[in-house]
Amino acid sequence: MRTTRVDKVSKTKEGRSVYIQTAKEALDKGRWNASAINSVHTVISSCDALTVFYLGLRSSGERHEEVIDLMSKTNIKEVEFAKVKRQVLRVLAKKNLAEYEQRLVYQKEAESILKDAERVYGWVRNKIGY
Repeated sequence: MRTTRVDKVSKTKEGRSVYIQTAKEALDKGRWNASAINSVHTVISSCDALTVFYLGLRSSGERHEEVIDLMSKTNIKEVEFAKVKRQVLRVLAKKNLAEYEQRLVYQKEAESILKDAERVYGWVRNKIGY
């Protein structure tokens, strides 16, 4: 797993809030792919914010799923982490669909991805205080 040391004072709050707001707006406008992509980026930046806050590191590996290993090194309780881990992995599993596959994201998929992204975003915000 590759990591990058990051100054704890960074733009992670701004990025997360822009992504989640854009995902909601896109969903409201029927732009399912845009909503899904911004939901994915909400989760990625939220996970980065969490690991930067606790460890001063962010994942810089080839696969976004590697952030789970880094998150497990924080002092978060296993039961709590297991729930958010499932949500993170569900969203990341949809990244290829939203960004690269030929078919577009369906409305129900976009709604589900956004729901998980909102939960991860809120959970991280609660953990780190911003």
